[in-house]
Amino acid sequence: MSKQDEMKNYLPPYFTEIYEVDHLLKTEAPEFEQLDESIFDLMDQFFPLTATWGLNRWERMLKVQRESDDSIELRRARLLNM
Repeated sequence: MSKQDEMKNYLPPYFTEIYEVDHLLKTEAPEFEQLDESIFDLMDQFFPLTATWGLNRWERMLKVQRESDDSIELRRARLLNM
């Protein structure tokens, strides 16, 4: 289901038949999709098992040293073994 269709589900049926509303939903859907992706990416950073760019913060908080060539998997393993 597209983001536009999801957004239409929140509106009364007669509303989605209005051209301007349909155009607005079509225009805004990609923005809301990007926002959803950003929110889910941020949520991933709250957990070491799914963190990527947030691993730096986890390492600072837990005082875990890292090497410049460490893989994400190795960095996660070190954090989880604390």
